[in-house]
Amino acid sequence: MSKKQRFPERYPPNWDDRRRIALSATSFRCVLCNARAEEVHHAYYSQARLGCERVFDQLFPLCKLCHKIAHRRINWIWDKIDPCWGNRNTEAFRQQLLQASVRFQGAKITPVLKPATPAPVQMPVRPTSKPRRAGFFKSQEFAALTIITAYAGLLYWIVQIRHA
Repeated sequence: MSKKQRFPERYPPNWDDRRRIALSATSFRCVLCNARAEEVHHAYYSQARLGCERVFDQLFPLCKLCHKIAHRRINWIWDKIDPCWGNRNTEAFRQQLLQASVRFQGAKITPVLKPATPAPVQMPVRPTSKPRRAGFFKSQEFAALTIITAYAGLLYWIVQIRHA
């Protein structure tokens, strides 16, 4: 399932125009590696700018590999409370995107287009949790989940320390 299908409210009606403008600003070149750019990356999402995103500030043309790198855990902040609008790149990676895009700053960019009709502002809907059966926290299932979660956390930190 693509992000556009998972979070359709992130993409304005004029998204195809915004995407085309971003890609043409770099002549379809990835801002990081200069390979052919096929995707446009949102460094962060903003309801206030929906439909008026700026190239080299919020939108960055990337090749498929660099786009995957942009969404790796080390470069991407996952917001568990509001994943639709809160997910974003780390500030360090965003600065890397900004520095890499400097060589394209002189490119002719089509002026920012205002959306034909303003998108209605919608508050994000928080998912409701499933009701748990009585005694769940005393069950073997809960104990197993707790152990697995603790083990996964421990493995994560071991990997982080080894790569530091």
